[in-house]
Amino acid sequence: MNADLKPENDIEVIKKLIKDYPTWNRRRLSIKLATLWNWRTPNAALRDMACRTYLLKLDRQGLIQLPSAQRPSNNDHRRWKISHSPHSQEPVDAQLSELRPLQIIPVRENQEQRKLVKCLIDLYHYLGYRGTAGESLPYLIYDRYNRLLACLLFTAAAWTIKPRDSFIGWNTNIRRENLPFVINNQRCLFFHDKYAVIRGLRASTACLQGVLTSKESLSHRIN
Repeated sequence: MNADLKPENDIEVIKKLIKDYPTWNRRRLSIKLATLWNWRTPNAALRDMACRTYLLKLDRQGLIQLPSAQRPSNNDHRRWKISHSPHSQEPVDAQLSELRPLQIIPVRENQEQRKLVKCLIDLYHYLGYRGTAGESLPYLIYDRYNRLLACLLFTAAAWTIKPRDSFIGWNTNIRRENLPFVINNQRCLFFHDKYAVIRGLRASTACLQGVLTSKESLSHRIN
């Protein structure tokens, strides 16, 4: 494979790879292409899942023909079985000022916290939990008494969105350079109307999202 191929030749590159390696599955193709195009996260991890999402989109548009899937897609939300994670439903009715400082906790490798995020979104968000594509970073928001108030879920940005790219003025090269710096706010869940009524929380959290998505994502205490 020619490492100097230009981005506008993506489809031709993909077709040639599928033709040259007819026994490769979708995962192996996506790893090869991500390596070829040097699709990596800021910490140098290969973005093969983002590449696979791109391939699936091209396949659905009829621009390429991927090999048959070896097993059913995990993205079908009907296949997601979200296990229940115990969490308090103690009623909370207060002004935000009475609950500060808030604790904004990034959920990283803690599997129990990740299970909790999935459970909360699946139970209380009107769209439910349907998995994520590519990198993701959830946050849990607690009050000063360690009561859970909200959770947020940020994910990798979509590879291409025509209105977005046109508005920003991105061509293929510029988009590929800058996309790692864009994220998607996939789920924003407040427990209003569930078991918590916190006046001022929604506006305050919206203002803080720029802090939460900074390059150095740390646990924050918000006074």
